[in-house]
Order: sequence, then C-alpha cells, then structure tokens
Amino acid sequence: MQEQIDDLKVDLRWKAAPTTIDFQNPPYKGRAILSSSLILCIGFGVLVLSRFVPTINFGMLSAIIMITAVIGDLVVLPSIILLKPDRGSHT
Repeated sequence: MQEQIDDLKVDLRWKAAPTTIDFQNPPYKGRAILSSSLILCIGFGVLVLSRFVPTINFGMLSAIIMITAVIGDLVVLPSIILLKPDRGSHT
C-alpha cells in the first residue's frame, strides 16, 4: 500500500494536472492486493463451518474486514490522495 501512495505522489509531482494521471498502479498492484485478500477471506471463511458461535462470528467479521480493506486500498485511498490540497507535492 505504501508503494502505491509513493508512486501516486511521484506522478502528481511530475504531471501537470491530476486528471492527466493514468491510474496504472491499481491494476498493476491491485492484483496482488486482491489475491492476498481473497486468500485471507477464504481462510477466515472456513471458520464459519465451526460449531462454536464465537469462532463463527470471528470468521465472518474477519472476512468482512478484509473486503472493506480492499475497497479502501483500491478505491478510497487514491481518491483521498487526489482530494488532498497540496496534491502530494511535499514528502
């Protein structure tokens, strides 16, 4: 995630306007984020098969948190960086 932020800051620093930035980082790095999160969701999803209710709840909540984190990494984070007033000019 930090690499994605750094790459976006470099793009913002060298390109004229934020609208000219091609967001090639999410498809490039998004595959790794998605695959690792999917594996973790499946791993925690296995806990739903348990008979112990707290374990079931833990598995469901963990899977939901992983899905929310992926949405935050790939959608919300780049949007927040673009809305930042200095647009990444300071490190």
